[in-house]
Amino acid sequence: MLYDSGSTISLIKLKNLKDDALIYEEKTALTGISGHKIYTLGKLYATIKINDHKIKHAFYIIKDDIAIEHDGILGIDFLKKQTAACDY
Repeated sequence: MLYDSGSTISLIKLKNLKDDALIYEEKTALTGISGHKIYTLGKLYATIKINDHKIKHAFYIIKDDIAIEHDGILGIDFLKKQTAACDY
């Protein structure tokens, strides 16, 4: 996962989902950093583990061929929900 403070929502590639994942029909169109439209395939709630903490979070599902090098993106929505802050 990549943390991207410029992304308003969190994304996950389709290949990372289990076959029995519960996907909600909540699709949306996003505009990527290059200005191209990205269409999500749905939304799911997944539990991620960071160190010893398990956190349930909403992810929009994207196609595997979207040009990001990581399996997904943790957006600013994740940090706001966790009341976290980035110190530079």
